[in-house]
Amino acid sequence: MINYTVRRLLLAVVILWGALTLVFAVVRLVPGDPVSVILGPDATADEVADARRELGLERNVVIQYANFLGRVTQLDFGQSFRHNRDAFEMVIERLPATVTLALTAICIALVASFLLGIAAALRPRGVADRVISVLSLVGQSLPSFWVGIILLLIFARQLGWLPSAGNSTPQHLILPAVTLALPFTSILVRLIRSGLLEVLGEGYIQTARSKGLRESIVLFRHALRNMLIPVVTVAGLQLGALLGGTVVVEEVFSWPGLGRLLVDAIGNRDYTVIQASIAFVTTAFVLVNLVVDLLYAYIDPRVRVVN
Repeated sequence: MINYTVRRLLLAVVILWGALTLVFAVVRLVPGDPVSVILGPDATADEVADARRELGLERNVVIQYANFLGRVTQLDFGQSFRHNRDAFEMVIERLPATVTLALTAICIALVASFLLGIAAALRPRGVADRVISVLSLVGQSLPSFWVGIILLLIFARQLGWLPSAGNSTPQHLILPAVTLALPFTSILVRLIRSGLLEVLGEGYIQTARSKGLRESIVLFRHALRNMLIPVVTVAGLQLGALLGGTVVVEEVFSWPGLGRLLVDAIGNRDYTVIQASIAFVTTAFVLVNLVVDLLYAYIDPRVRVVN
């Protein structure tokens, strides 16, 4: 287990380094000069040169890269070009909104997927199973931004039941959370259904039934517990993906989280905020995957042997 953990930690460090390097390179390949965005089109050549010197953009790109990696190890991403504030502090300020949205989405997805997955597995090839299977397939195929816009048009514009933008009340959380939860629910429903159908055909389930145990006890005590490992694994991986996948949804619903901060920073060519935002999302994703890998290997020793 120790060797497995060390290998996974080293792999996580390599992935983080690769992601940070890619972010550094990509933000400098994006067309547009951040100094021109900050100073405007009327800035003189001297003002532009002074600003570039102050921001460190006149240095060789290799030196910029070395300085960037050195500062990242100290959680120092520099000052925002646009807002003249610490970029990492700006990311931390937006974090609670994004985490709230992601956790609410995953709670909705878990509850809905277990209810629908169990209902489908109990009557395989029945009407409920066919309807749930088709809906889960459709839900997995729809892009989040399209779902978000449709929900906005129906529940905010036409019916007026829910607010369309902001985060001032709990009602503001419903539409973006449901939008994020839909594809996750579709994946889990199919996973739970197939897992339950496989487990319900095992010999120990037939033995439990032959002993006269109630079907609810057979289902919840014996069947569900033995098919939770893949569900927990996928749920952990999806939590990391949700933290990064809120970018589009936050923009659609004007949710003031990390995604909107990143979109604004890209529009303003704010290198430091872009790097801090993507670095944080990448780190969260890698850490969640690392924890899931370690838990999976702890629960099932065969994983350690295979790896």
